[in-house]
Amino acid sequence: MFDHVKFGVSDYAVSKAFFLKAPEPLGVAVGRGANISDAFGHLEGSGKGRRHVKLKSVADINNKKLAQYLPLALQAASGA
Repeated sequence: MFDHVKFGVSDYAVSKAFFLKAPEPLGVAVGRGANISDAFGHLEGSGKGRRHVKLKSVADINNKKLAQYLPLALQAASGA
């Protein structure tokens, strides 16, 4: 994991998923999230590649099915 500032926001990167530390809310960004079929409907964004899930509370980790997105993010990052 490494920390750096990008677009004026500090983020922590783990492989191809990013945890964006902004004032509010916490965002989990997926580098190739546009390639993920979003069956849960929580991915946000309209760019060519990256999508993110916004977490406004600890409960959102479960409510927005974050654990189900992580394997999809790894699959998208590997190009599979």
